[in-house]
Parts: sequence; C-alpha cells; structure tokens
Amino acid sequence: MITKRIGVLLCVLLLIFPTLLIANEYKQDIGESQHLIEKIIFNDVKEVSALNQMPSSVLPLSQKDAKSTHINSGLTHTVGLKKDGTVVGVGDNRHGQLEIYDWTDIVQVSAGRYGYNTVGLKSDGTVVGVGSNSYGQLDATEWTGIIQVSAGGYHSVGLKSDGTVVGVGRDHYNQIKVTGWTDIVQVSAGYYHTVGLKSDGTVEAIGDNRKGELDVYDWTDIVQVSAGKEFTVGLKSDGTVVAVGSSSYGVLNVTDWTDIVQISAGTSHTVGLKSDGTVVVTSSEFGVSGWTDIVEVSAAKSHTIGLKSDGTAVAVGTSSLLEVSSWTDIGKIEAGGKHILGIKNDDSYITVGSNTNGQIEIDSWTDITEFAGGSLHTVGLKNNGTVVSVGRDYGQLSTESWSDIIQVDAGRYHTVGLRSNGTVLAKGKDYGQLSLGSWSNIVEVDAGDTFSLGLKSDGRVVAKGDNNFGQLGVTSWTNIKQIAAGNYFSVGLKKDGTVVAVGDYNDGQLEVSSWTNIKKVDAGYQHTVGLKNDGTVVAVGDNSWGQLKVTDWTDIVDISVSNSYTLGLKNDGTVLMAGGDSYNQAAEIVNWTELKAPSSRPNLPSDLDQPTNLIVTTTDSEIIIDWDEVIGSNSYTIRRSTISGGPYTVLSSNLVNRSFIDSSAIHGVTYYYVVTAVNNNGESNYSEEVSVTPEFPLDIPSVPTGVTSIVGDDQVKIQWDNAIGASSYNVKRSLTPEGTYSTIASNLTTTSYIDNDVINGTSYYYVVSAENIYGQSENSEEVVAIPEDNGTVFGTFIYEYDDEGKLTFVILPNGDKIVYEYDQNGNLKRSYIQE
Repeated sequence: MITKRIGVLLCVLLLIFPTLLIANEYKQDIGESQHLIEKIIFNDVKEVSALNQMPSSVLPLSQKDAKSTHINSGLTHTVGLKKDGTVVGVGDNRHGQLEIYDWTDIVQVSAGRYGYNTVGLKSDGTVVGVGSNSYGQLDATEWTGIIQVSAGGYHSVGLKSDGTVVGVGRDHYNQIKVTGWTDIVQVSAGYYHTVGLKSDGTVEAIGDNRKGELDVYDWTDIVQVSAGKEFTVGLKSDGTVVAVGSSSYGVLNVTDWTDIVQISAGTSHTVGLKSDGTVVVTSSEFGVSGWTDIVEVSAAKSHTIGLKSDGTAVAVGTSSLLEVSSWTDIGKIEAGGKHILGIKNDDSYITVGSNTNGQIEIDSWTDITEFAGGSLHTVGLKNNGTVVSVGRDYGQLSTESWSDIIQVDAGRYHTVGLRSNGTVLAKGKDYGQLSLGSWSNIVEVDAGDTFSLGLKSDGRVVAKGDNNFGQLGVTSWTNIKQIAAGNYFSVGLKKDGTVVAVGDYNDGQLEVSSWTNIKKVDAGYQHTVGLKNDGTVVAVGDNSWGQLKVTDWTDIVDISVSNSYTLGLKNDGTVLMAGGDSYNQAAEIVNWTELKAPSSRPNLPSDLDQPTNLIVTTTDSEIIIDWDEVIGSNSYTIRRSTISGGPYTVLSSNLVNRSFIDSSAIHGVTYYYVVTAVNNNGESNYSEEVSVTPEFPLDIPSVPTGVTSIVGDDQVKIQWDNAIGASSYNVKRSLTPEGTYSTIASNLTTTSYIDNDVINGTSYYYVVSAENIYGQSENSEEVVAIPEDNGTVFGTFIYEYDDEGKLTFVILPNGDKIVYEYDQNGNLKRSYIQE
C-alpha cells in the first residue's frame, strides 16, 4: 500500500509541470458543426487546459512524454501554459475568461467547463482566476499551499500539499463541502459535483447525485478520476475503467476497455488513452480511430485533443475553439449597414439603399457636417454641435439633448458623440459600451458592434463593452493617430503609417502587420481596408461579396466600409464601390458626383511630432513655459491641469511663439502642463507632462485702520476702513487692555460688526485683522467700548401687526421681544419685554 501511495503522488506531481508543442495535419468531417482541426500550432506551450481535467488527472506515466505535458480545454475556450510560466488563450471571451495574458509564474491552468472561467496555479501555491465569477468561483485568491486546481461548472476546488481540499463557488448541491477530506492526491470538479482520489485508491465524492454520479464508494484500486457533466469515470491500476452516473450519449460504455493508461470525461463523451498510444472514445462523432503515438488526451464539450510523443497534436471537434495558429512566444462618404450616405460640395445630401427602418429619411436635415451610418440607423452632426438621428431605435436615437459635439459614430445598437472638451456621450442598448463617463482627453471615437473605442490625445486607446473576441485589447497601443472598430475587432493606424489590430480574426481581417504608408483605416463586418498615401487602397478579410476587390483603385481620397462592401471617394468627387449590392446601391452611386472631399478635425492627431524639451521657470508672480520648435507646425496649444495626467484645460491656442506666461497661477498649487503642435492637418499628440509648484512672495493684506466703536444697550458696534488686499476680516475681543484677544467673528466681508454678547457697564477691548489667501495681517489699534442703556439699538428690527394694523410685538436686534397689549377699545394697555 505504501508503494501505491508513492506512485500515485508521483504521477500527480509530474503532471503538474508539463510541456507542449501541437500541430495537426488531420482533417475529416464529423457532422455539420465538428471536424478535425488542420494545422493547429502551439508554439512553446507547456500545458493546454481543456475542460476541468486538471492535470488530466493521475496518469500512470508509462507514456514517456506525458510526464512533462498536459492538454485540457474549456466549454467554449482553450488555454495553454507556456514553458516560461505565461498563459495563452483562444475562443470565447465574452466573460473575460481569456484575460490571462499578464499571468506569470503559472505551473497549471484549468478551464471551467460551464462557468466560463479560467483558473491558474502559481509556483508559490497561490491561485489566480479570470472570467465569470457569478457564484464566487474565482474567490480563491487567498488560498495557499495548493498543488492542483480544477474548475468545474460554477465552482473551483484546490488540492493542498497536506492532502486536504478547499472549494469556492456555487454550493447548492454541497459540491464544495470538501473541507473534511484528507489524504487526497487528485481532485476533479464536474458540473455540480466534485471527486477526490485518496492515496489508498478509494474515491470521495460530493455534490449532485441525481444521476448517480457520486456512487463511487465501492471503488478500489483507482489511480485516476475524471468528473464529467453528470457522470464520473475512474481508471483502475489494471488498465480497466469504471463509470457511474448518467448514461446519456453512451458515456458509461467503458466496461470493455482494457490497457487504458489515462481517461478524460467530457460533457457527452469519454476518452481513454491506451498504453500503445491509440485512443478509444464512447462517441462515434469524435473520430479518433486513426490516432497513434498519443501520450495524453483531453475531452471537452464538443472537442478532444490528443498529444503525440513528438510534441505535435491531433484534434477533433469544433474548430473555433481550437484555432490557435496565432499563438507565439508572445467629400465625405459613409457606409451604413445596408445604406450609403453622401455630402456634396454644395452641402446637399444624397442617400441610397435600404430604408426598412427609416434610416435614410434625412430630407428635413440641414446644416449637417458629418454622417455616421449604423446597422439600421443614421446619425447626423450639425454645425452647431447638436445631433440628429433616424432609424431603428434601441435608445441610440436619444441624442436630442446633446450639445458641443464635434464627432459622432454609430454602431449596431448604439451611438457615441465626442464633445469639444474631450469627454464622450453614448446612447443605446448597453453591453457595457455606454459607460464612458470616465473617458477624458479623447480626440476620436468609433463604435463597433457592441463596443466603443476612444483615441486619446497622447496616442493611446481606450475601449469599453463586449470583449468576446478580445477586441478591447488595445491598452498597450501607442502613437495611434486614427482608430476603426469592426464587428468584433479593433484597428489602429499608427503615426508612422503602419497598422495594428486585435479581436476576431476568423477571416484574416487582422492581417495588417505588413501595411505601410497608410493614411486612413476603416473596418467592416469581417474585413479591414486601408487608404495609402498615394491614393491606392489595400484590403484584407472576408471577400465573399467581393468587398476586397480594390487593388486597381487609384486617386482615392477617402474610404468607408460596411458589412459587405467597400466605398472609395475619388479626388474628382465620384464614388467607387466593391462588394455586396443587395439594395442596388452600386447602380445608384455610379451617378454620384461632386461629393465633398474629407477634412481633418482640428484635434485629430496629425503627422506632427509632439513638442519636446519643455522648460518651466517661475518669477515672483508668474510661471513661464518654453519648448522646442516642431518642424511643420503653424501654431501651438498649451493646456493645464491640477491633476497629473489630466483632464487638461486649454490655457491658450494659436500660439506662434514657443513660450507662454501663466499669470493666473496661485502660490502653493501644483500645476501640470502639456503642449501640442498644430498645422492644417491637425494637432500633434501631447508633449511630455511637466509640473511646477510656484512659491510666490506672500502679499498679506494691510492692517485695518480707522477702527471705531459705538455703544448701545447691551451692544457694541465696531467699524473700520477697507484694508488693501483684504478678502475678509476678523474681530477679536479682550476684557483687559492689550490682553489676550479671542476671535469673536471671522470671514467677515463687510467693514462693521455688531457684538450682541456684551453686558452694560463692562469694558471691552477690540482689535480687527485683515486676511487673504496668503495670510492674516497684524492686529489694528485697540479700541475700548462700555455698553450702556442709552436707548440705542443696532441691527434689524422685526415688527408684527394684527389684522387691524395695531403693533403686537417687536423683535430687537439683540433678540429681545417687546410685546404690546390693548384694552377692549383698542387703546394700548401695556408693553413689556417677554421673558
């Protein structure tokens, strides 16, 4: 028994540190939606996680190469662990389950079967996780001493080095109540159940047992377990296999298997690796009969991967989950969904195409400077900065209150508007792409299908919304001068004329790395188009409608791209079209002439270099900023903020000199400055930020003069003259001459004060001081006052009369209330001070 325990533990530890290189040359149909994947390449990948088979369990390592490899896939995504401890991923990313590119020092990964999440084990025994956390299945960040993790349906379990188990996530079937388990050497998390292999070859199980998937308590001599959706599979030391639970799809048909060295349970099939390197499977849909020389297998919902001893791999199943070939070491024209809009040189508008939702009913529009065509709606920007819109409405037409807009764009279900202050507004159906309130210093916006892009003035890019294909992965981009949002991908034009792209690449729409000398980019449903400086056009991606047939175009000054076609505006004002023509657009636009040539927005980054070598100096009252000349610029704009990184406020624009004097600065406040260069083509990126905290000489106000006192009944009124530089005053009082003064009034903005807190016959000594932002003056000359009952009362009197006009009471400035009483004839009977 001791020998068996050591062997099982060794298998687990060896499987936690794998290496992988996959390539597949097989291709065969297995139904309408599944086929073998051709030429799958995992470069320098150490481990690929499929489903919840963390380290594909306890493989008896008779397969030589399996000791350093591991393959595994999730429900709709695949992740791979590289030799350097980083992780790569491909497939569905709608829940962020592929946001693993910054992970380091990882020794094992597990892709969630139904929880749309990924869990990673670090070499220090801690755990990281990304993706859906709807039931807390990622709340494992405080775990320590972990040697294996497994991500199940909506829960995750971790095996600790002492043989105990921890769990987080959904627990409605008690599937994470594993804290009492001991002497465990391997865990596997299923849909709603958890299985643990003990060092003595018996098995623990907990969770949902409606299909009998927990009926493992009589199992013995087990060396590996694998938990499927509603079933559990166990590999015995003699190479036979046992299984319990739901028999749907024949997943339990393993009783005749022999000579098995590893098992993997998917959703609707079970896979077994034989000692001769061949593979058996319970479902005929997964054609693995031709596989040979396999050292490890991993089953998912609709695909299976097999690792060969030479480091290549074969795969069968849904191709979109296994397309990992990119993994390495890591006028104006406007195209709508099915309609086209144009602005002519005389500022009139022309339209063509589908009007099923009223998206081209713009006849009443006037003073439009820019169109944006969405899938089924149209947006127009007016000269006065307001916005009009027509078409299908999911809330994206609610732009009537917008003002100060300088650019608009339309997505499938939303509209975005850029304001002149660099902030952004958005309306429509929300997939997260409308939450743009934190954006600042934006100079261009673009709307994708269900996401939004923003180009910042410093050449960086921000993104919000749906990230199902990684289209929001733009945060590392720099020196970008223009952006374009496709259906599920993002494109950026760099200042040097090259292009970058991220997101959905199924039709090759991201293959833009070789492009040079590009002046504008645009993105359609599944294709990308670039306008070159020489007026020619390049295009990549889907060409099923002929939308890429632009190679012979010349003299193009603007481009616009839609779902299935590409438009080009020629220098002579005519229009070319390539691609789909469902609504006879091509026949119509042949006759379009005299279209207005595009013009750059003044705040869009131009080809100008950003100003450099900013130097800040201070005088006794001002801040001076100087910078070096930028070749090709006509003027400069300087901006200031009290927060590092902005948002910045324009201090001055159209500066011809390379110097600016800021005379509005205040002592002790830290200011941050940036400068841009401007020419007819636009504005450069921001310069490097410089900061300064001025320490100006403090000019406190003069001492108040002309201080006098007037006494009244239990009152003293103090008066004084205006002090030079004062913004407020303080009145102070003492009971002894030149004694210790107490401030009885502060922040006074008038030159008098009534002291009601005095007693007749008592001597009071007063001084006044002046104050401003730089400090407080010395005290004034002292004055003395002795209040007395002389009939004088200072302040405001409040009078109250009855219906007959007789005075009923008076409230004096000191708060006393004098009451008046009358007899039956209306004659004053008496008056008194009410207690």
